[in-house]
Amino acid sequence: MTNWTNGPVALRRCDGEDWLMLYRQMQDSEAYFLFADRVEPPLTAAAAQARWEDLQALRAEDGRLDLAICVDGEAVGAVSLVLRDEANGCFTAPVFVLREHQGNGYAKAALELLLRYAFEERRLHKFQASVLEQNQASLALHTALGCQLEGRFKAQVYHDGRWWDELWFGLTEDAWRNRQR
Repeated sequence: MTNWTNGPVALRRCDGEDWLMLYRQMQDSEAYFLFADRVEPPLTAAAAQARWEDLQALRAEDGRLDLAICVDGEAVGAVSLVLRDEANGCFTAPVFVLREHQGNGYAKAALELLLRYAFEERRLHKFQASVLEQNQASLALHTALGCQLEGRFKAQVYHDGRWWDELWFGLTEDAWRNRQR
């Protein structure tokens, strides 16, 4: 059974009150762009809460697992396990940490917990991640986790007056287990 703590980080299933964290993340346009590859017009709090409720309903149908990243009982971000290809055991794990909590290793600790769960308990085969080239923190995070660069989509996303490459990383269960030894 997975232990959902790693250092100061504890994971818990997202609940109805976590819409506020998504709302705060969406208000930081640059951080949200690096997370979601897009900038959206500002939402009202009521619209953000409605979007969260819609997402919760969809998650119940698609087997997605959304977890709040907590430090000292406070939600500081979120990480999700999203099946990309269930038949072949491929998944992704979008993660964000609110700006005021970044740089403390919380995303890495959360992803380490999620990878252990995915590979050991869910018996999934491969973790995949898409990262924009200017997102230096995410590039460093995925490299530190042992992910390998598997592809580059040139000029994939337009933002802030220029085209950015999208980089694809992968980590197989075998490679992950070898790093654990």
